[in-house]
Amino acid sequence: MTDAVITEYAGTRKNNTITRYYQYGNGGVRVLDGKKNLIRLYRFDPASDTMTEHDPARPDRILRRFIFDRMGM
Repeated sequence: MTDAVITEYAGTRKNNTITRYYQYGNGGVRVLDGKKNLIRLYRFDPASDTMTEHDPARPDRILRRFIFDRMGM
């Protein structure tokens, strides 16, 4: 099974420049620029209802932590 990918374009048509890719998988969400360089890395922990943003250059370093309530907010 391959990861799901969402592509973001600069304009309103598919023939415009690709600005970002969002790659969804078991490890979380990887945000890539138009050249497919990693610019953001988000990991999910359903057991503790948290999501963490990691430094792409140092994946072990947490930049931000998001905590969700039972409603997913």
